[in-house]
Parts: sequence; C-alpha cells; structure tokens
Amino acid sequence: MNVAHSARNDPFKNFNFLVEIDGIAQAGFSECTGLRLEVAVIEYREGGEMSSVRKLPGRSTVGDITLESQPVHIVSLSPTAT
Repeated sequence: MNVAHSARNDPFKNFNFLVEIDGIAQAGFSECTGLRLEVAVIEYREGGEMSSVRKLPGRSTVGDITLESQPVHIVSLSPTAT
C-alpha cells in the first residue's frame, strides 16, 4: 500500500525552543540567553569542632531570561477564534 506524503507546513521547524499550551505549540524561539542560577553559601561551625567549617546551601536566585525569535504567524490563543 503506497501512501502519498504531503508537504508538512511547520512554522516552528527553525526554532530551538517551543512554548506549548495544552500540548499545542504556540510560540517558537531561536535563542535563549541569560540563564543564571546563584546559590548563596552559609558557613556553619559546630560548637565543639572549631577547626572545620561546614558549608550549606542558602538562598537561591535566578536571573531573567531573554527569548529571541523571528516573526511567525501564531494562531490566536483566544478560545473564540475561528
């Protein structure tokens, strides 16, 4: 049985990152910059052992990211769109 393959129109094929809502790709991005995670270090000394310092993870902070893409036609997210 031979099945004819039709050309697939995929507006997101050139993007490295996709945003999906309910399993449907809604936006695509080619570059993501600014990924950053910092964890503060808390030094802790126990009462009877002054020769060593324990280092514990403290507060975590994350940086802002920038998503870059080329213009592409996106289907409206409105449920009333036809």
